[in-house]
Amino acid sequence: MNIWITSDTHFYHSRIISSELEDRPFDDMNDMNEAIVDNWNSLVHPKDIIFHLGDVSLGRAQDTRDICNSLNGLKVLVYGNHDYQRTVSFWQKAGFVYISKKPIDLGAVILSHEPLKEVPDEVFNIHGHTHSKIRKVSERHINVSMDVTDFKPVLLENLFC
Repeated sequence: MNIWITSDTHFYHSRIISSELEDRPFDDMNDMNEAIVDNWNSLVHPKDIIFHLGDVSLGRAQDTRDICNSLNGLKVLVYGNHDYQRTVSFWQKAGFVYISKKPIDLGAVILSHEPLKEVPDEVFNIHGHTHSKIRKVSERHINVSMDVTDFKPVLLENLFC
């Protein structure tokens, strides 16, 4: 069993492909969705744990449930700013086994959608949200937005190499 981390899949978000926002390198929204699902499922096995640090999908309810349920792994969601339009129950039906509206504190690591302003000594904040192309934002902040990780989840252990 492996532990994976990702953030900011933004399924069904067509504007994120144009230069209007992030200029993701895909032909269209369907191309992006397919690439992310293929990348995810080629790495994550069904019994692996994967933390999704928010901004899952901007799609219609059924489309979002379908695409999320097609993703391998035991999925844990930390709400992102685009996820609050859906209830915890909705995300459970979309295949997430645990959902948190607050950062998850794992001791030496705090998982959040947005970077935390203050991080205790000896602790790392793993986050998304910024879409920055920079992985290590500071000594204590590590960005795992799909835009930084080549649109693939990353192993938790590899973030510290």
